[in-house]
Amino acid sequence: MFSEQEFIVGFGLLIAAAGFGDNGKELWLGDKKDEFAWESIVPKVMFDKFMPIYRFKEFRQFVPCMYEDGQANEEEDLWWQFALCVSEFNSH
Repeated sequence: MFSEQEFIVGFGLLIAAAGFGDNGKELWLGDKKDEFAWESIVPKVMFDKFMPIYRFKEFRQFVPCMYEDGQANEEEDLWWQFALCVSEFNSH
């Protein structure tokens, strides 16, 4: 189970990740040194301050299931797992 705060932090990390050159687990490496890495003027990202990587992986597995419509017919609607999200977005 995720607390409301963890849920919001998880989404925040998904959004924030788009703004960095690093990706995947590199966002959690923090200040660990890689002897072959190029130096950059952009500081390393340290998402581990906000959520441990194992917890984010659990969150990431849950995200695609959030908007599943249990009443939708998989054969008729190929987007049944995400259709409610689109409807909610469009209503805003």
